[in-house]
Amino acid sequence: HTLTPLLSCHKLRAVELRWDYQFRLYDCDLEELASSWPSIEVLVLNCDPIPELQAPTLTPLSLLPFAKYCSHLRELSLYIDGTQVPPQLPVATESFRCLTKLAFGSSPIDDADAMVLFLSCLCPHDCRLISGVRWPDAYEIALDRAGVSEDIKGDMSDWWVRWTHVGNRLCFTIKVRVAENQRMSHVVDEFDRCCQQHIEELEEEARTMRMKISVL
Repeated sequence: HTLTPLLSCHKLRAVELRWDYQFRLYDCDLEELASSWPSIEVLVLNCDPIPELQAPTLTPLSLLPFAKYCSHLRELSLYIDGTQVPPQLPVATESFRCLTKLAFGSSPIDDADAMVLFLSCLCPHDCRLISGVRWPDAYEIALDRAGVSEDIKGDMSDWWVRWTHVGNRLCFTIKVRVAENQRMSHVVDEFDRCCQQHIEELEEEARTMRMKISVL
């Protein structure tokens, strides 16, 4: 409800919202948000709050509305539950057109390779993934003051390593996927050409056969 008044501002180009703790937003909320801000170019939505025991309420699928509605979006920062990677994207999912920077701050993540494959279906080849938080100098102090346990601190270090792996592999994976799509497109075009040629040959044979029959 806090963001509701902003949804009527359809010409917003840059929005940056930060808080110490995660927002209670869900994927359906971002569907409404993205459709209300078609001109948005930079969106930072509290991507690096202090981790809590409760997992982030957003999933990787929260990116999809922005790819669908926000064709000018260049930078996107979210706090998501990266441990919940969908095995495949919904049919007819749109990709980002202009996205050059993607950040997930202190978001948890388990399977880095699965995340690479997921993001490679959405991001342009020149999109950079930024890992880590914006407050590294005050990292230990902020976590201690918030009462974050040593276990969660260790998890955050692991998450950073995995997001860094995603960032290192993402560009190459996108290029491979694009090349494979182009190859498959060529194969399909060649198959269609061969089928069309075969149909024309059969039609010619049929015409020849009808002429022979008419002569008889």
